[in-house]
Amino acid sequence: MGVSVRLSRNTRVYLPFWVAIPAWLIAAAVWAVILAAMLLWWLLVILPAKAVTAWRDSPRRATRDAQRPQAVAAEQALLEEYRQQREEERRQREQAANAEVEEYRQQVQDHEARTHRYRVTACSIDAIKGGEFTLEAEGLDSVHIRLDAKAAIHFLSLKAGDIVQVTLAPEQAGLEEFWHICRANGAKPRSPVELSAGDMRWLGLTGTRSTEPPDQSG
Repeated sequence: MGVSVRLSRNTRVYLPFWVAIPAWLIAAAVWAVILAAMLLWWLLVILPAKAVTAWRDSPRRATRDAQRPQAVAAEQALLEEYRQQREEERRQREQAANAEVEEYRQQVQDHEARTHRYRVTACSIDAIKGGEFTLEAEGLDSVHIRLDAKAAIHFLSLKAGDIVQVTLAPEQAGLEEFWHICRANGAKPRSPVELSAGDMRWLGLTGTRSTEPPDQSG
């Protein structure tokens, strides 16, 4: 009688009980020593180290816990400041847009207030010497325009009796726009005078208002 011990895949050894039992006891004693050493290591080294780490971290944790409300409050303050900045920027953009719309509306109203249809009652224009013409409309003051030679060349098709739409420059400084509408008989001019404000500036045309009527002697 004995104990069968496999040494390899194809090799077995039979040990008598008086040999196997002491070997088991020795192996059990070795494992018991290893387990006791691991337990002592955990009790004497690992557990104190964890306790020391927890003791060191407790003030830091308390500091972090104490600072957390302050950090949250600071973050909320930054968010509120950012929200107020965005709101202020939006309000400023709206005010700027409203101001631009109001300025444009006033410009349109001012332009319309200075724009009228007139009849040319007197006209004397020479391509070399310049010229002048008079505009009259019911309910409006007469407008006398004098042209230098550079400007007169663009008004050669104008004749007495023609209907024109004119935008006068602010403060009676001259002409801002000039649109030749039709002849006295309602016919459209073959070469109408059509000058926008941009055309007047680009061409450098000058038209000066005068309180004196044009000289019709010639």
